[in-house]
Amino acid sequence: MAHRLLHTSSSIPDTDKLFKYQSDRIKENAFILDLLVSKYGGVTKSTSKILTEQPHPTISTHLNKVSILNAAAHSQNRLGQFGIKHMMPLLEKRPLDVGLAMVMVQLYILTNNHGSAATVMESLLKHLEESTTSDHQDVRFAPGLVATAVSLYKLQGRKKQVKTELAKAASYWRHKSKAPTSLLQAAGL
Repeated sequence: MAHRLLHTSSSIPDTDKLFKYQSDRIKENAFILDLLVSKYGGVTKSTSKILTEQPHPTISTHLNKVSILNAAAHSQNRLGQFGIKHMMPLLEKRPLDVGLAMVMVQLYILTNNHGSAATVMESLLKHLEESTTSDHQDVRFAPGLVATAVSLYKLQGRKKQVKTELAKAASYWRHKSKAPTSLLQAAGL
C-alpha cells in the first residue's frame, strides 16, 4: 500500500523544489519500498547508476545508504550466509565502498564471525591507506570507521591493535585543522 501511495502521488511542482537532503530521503524511501515489494532488479540498476556517477570512497550518508540498498537488492534482502555469499563479489569489485564494507561487517557479526568482520574492516582500511588522495585519507581516519575497527579489535581482545589504530588516527588528525575531538580524547590526547 505504501509503495502504491508513493508512486501514485502527484509530483512536486517546479516552484516547490526540495532541498537536496529532502530529495535524497525520498529517493531512499522509494528504493526501500521497492525492495519490500521485491523489485530487486530495478533497485540494483538504479542504485548502481547512482554509485557509478559518484566518487568512492566517501563518508556521504546518502551515498553509503544507496550502497547498502544496492547490496540488499543483490542479496534479495537476505541475511546470514546467503547475504554474505551474494555480497562478497560486490565487495571484491568495490573494495573502497564504505557502505558495502559496513554491511559485510554487520552480516559477519550477526553470524558470530567476528574474525571475518575484522578481516573485512582491515581490508577496507588497508585499501584506503594505500591511496595517496587526501580525501581517501579523510575517509580512512573518519571517527566512525576508526571506532568500528577499535570495537572489533576489543571484541577479539586485540589490545595492541586498539592502541595502534587510535595512535594512527590521532597522528593523522593532529595535523588537520578540523580534528574530531572525540577521537583525540579516545586516543588519550
